[in-house]
Amino acid sequence: EEKSKAERTNNEPPMVAAVHEGFLRAYMSIRHRILDTVEKAIMVDADREWRIYVTGHSLGGALATLTAYELATKYRQYGSSRPPSSSSSSSSSSPTSSSSSSPAAPRSVFVKKYSFGSPRVGNAAFARDFDETV
Repeated sequence: EEKSKAERTNNEPPMVAAVHEGFLRAYMSIRHRILDTVEKAIMVDADREWRIYVTGHSLGGALATLTAYELATKYRQYGSSRPPSSSSSSSSSSPTSSSSSSPAAPRSVFVKKYSFGSPRVGNAAFARDFDETV
């Protein structure tokens, strides 16, 4: 059972995010095709707001988790992965930096994951990081 920060001794390091080796291996086998396809699509029409929905069932749900996490991490500089509420009248989700290695930076990218019957992909630290990112 995981100890809370208060229960840890000074000798124990904080928990590091980790994912299941088999799911990671499966994701790595498709990763470049997915990321390349998404990047090409976004760069064709970078001036618009992009909403990316990643879905999967069972093993596909585990892969959707890893894909959504990486996409949200990659594009977080172009806006939160959580879309602004419809009552928000501000367009503050523009890029925070004008410097980019990409030819055309997208205006904003929001990533959402829907999975069904997905196994647990990572440890508690990964789950916390995922919840904060996606």
